[in-house]
Amino acid sequence: MSHLEQQLEVRRAVTKISHLDLVDRPVIVLEKTNAVPEHNQYFQQFQNIMNRGIVVHNKIKASLRDLSRTRDVQACKAARKAADNSLKDLSKELKPLLSFLQSSPQAVQILSKVEELVAKEKELQEKLMLKHSTVVDCYEKKFGG
Repeated sequence: MSHLEQQLEVRRAVTKISHLDLVDRPVIVLEKTNAVPEHNQYFQQFQNIMNRGIVVHNKIKASLRDLSRTRDVQACKAARKAADNSLKDLSKELKPLLSFLQSSPQAVQILSKVEELVAKEKELQEKLMLKHSTVVDCYEKKFGG
């Protein structure tokens, strides 16, 4: 076990409910001993990017709820376009962090876990966007745009 791996351990996956959640969501808890700001910096940036991605997902879900209430397809499409742009920006922000982890010998043990989280986020994003497209298409066909 490497020095960094000893200091950083994924303790457990827990279920957490926030005021914005309708259902439970898994949360990864990272604990680290002997932390210094240099250690925290990359994880805090990664966490910030992932949290902002969740906010974007919630906005997409809200646009679908609004669509079912208002039938305003154009507003829903505008929300989707804004979400797409936000997610592209977040992806650009994530690249240097992943590059750092890939190039750091000390990060070898945690890199796979970070990449797994990123892959799961992308999978969730793809499913959400497919759902959005399907619902909007159905509303356009049913109500004529």
